[in-house]
Amino acid sequence: MDSHRTAPTSRLRFRDVISLGLQGNRRRGGRTALSVLGVALGAAAVVAVLGVSASSETALLNEISQLSSVLDVSITPGPGAGQISFPAQALVMAQRIGPVVAVGGTADLNVNAYRTNLIPSADSNALAVVAADSSLLIPLGGKVLVGQFLDGAHARLPDAVLGSLAAQRLGINELGVRIWIGNTWFFVVGILSPVAAAPQIDDSVLVGLGSAATYFDYHSGYTSLFVRASPGQVDAVATVLPPTVDPAAPSDVQVVEASSLLTVGTVAQSTLGTLVLLLGAISFGVGGLGVANTMIVSVFERRVEIAVRRTLGARRKHVSFQFLIEAAELSVAGGVLGTLVGLGVTLSFCVVEGWAVSFPWYALAAPIAGSLVVGVVAGAYPSFRASSIAPSEVLRTV
Repeated sequence: MDSHRTAPTSRLRFRDVISLGLQGNRRRGGRTALSVLGVALGAAAVVAVLGVSASSETALLNEISQLSSVLDVSITPGPGAGQISFPAQALVMAQRIGPVVAVGGTADLNVNAYRTNLIPSADSNALAVVAADSSLLIPLGGKVLVGQFLDGAHARLPDAVLGSLAAQRLGINELGVRIWIGNTWFFVVGILSPVAAAPQIDDSVLVGLGSAATYFDYHSGYTSLFVRASPGQVDAVATVLPPTVDPAAPSDVQVVEASSLLTVGTVAQSTLGTLVLLLGAISFGVGGLGVANTMIVSVFERRVEIAVRRTLGARRKHVSFQFLIEAAELSVAGGVLGTLVGLGVTLSFCVVEGWAVSFPWYALAAPIAGSLVVGVVAGAYPSFRASSIAPSEVLRTV
């Protein structure tokens, strides 16, 4: 008689192994929840960063498209030059350029603005006071948040309009408040929304040309011009602007596209998004370590269960696959939960910022696929340990 006995053929099917693996995590609710949350944090960070970055980039590109026709024209006199403003007819001459759609101008005034006349002169809050043309907001695409702009009688009366940052620094959010400019009380008749095409307007206090002449001895000449050109004609207009607005010293005229400032902001935002995405990937890794730790402890606690199943005919590959399924389930559950949380964060952020939601397809697929990979990697060693347990040694100690 042959002394060697053939090992019994296992009737355990792989779908049964999968079912056992899915049931295993449900018996350890608290530990399972913590492992799932670890992966979910990484997935949520990845989804939120991808979603918010894509939405903000879309909004920024739309804004750049709208501002691509706006030119910021300033005068930068050379050393020893006394001229600090454009000639009196500069705005009118710029309007005569064919492709120019609209022109507005401002003139810097050598005065400061304060909330009251009791504030020390040194505490100016870094606010600029400028005389503004009544058509300033047209080329800039600016909007009045509250009140009205400096047109009609307001341009001649002691009335002022505050930029968005200027209003915050002065602590003003309503109309009719008095502020002290130079040696005169001015009434706030308007507050502007942020002006993307000219950020310097945001921290400025604007007064009309007529009131600037009456109260601050302003006569003529702008220090900045804002020109909106027809689409496709920006470069041509930028070329002819210097000799047009200042024929005597065209080399002193500097022309900058307003959209170039936002382009720099896009690069900075992309760099920050990459950094946060890297942190999300690190969180993924930490979550994977949590899953691996949970599975190792589970293998130790279930040695008897593993030994019994091996004795009843389960093979090493069945045990290994069962624990691999448990690890993958933990990780994928965390990936799905994190994806939903990240999606919610993105939608909420876009609603607050007023952006249209722009969600790349991979922002949903990548975290779930990544969590599956993390689960398989994290479960590889614990599943190997589980399959290596010798039933005879474990049952002998029971």
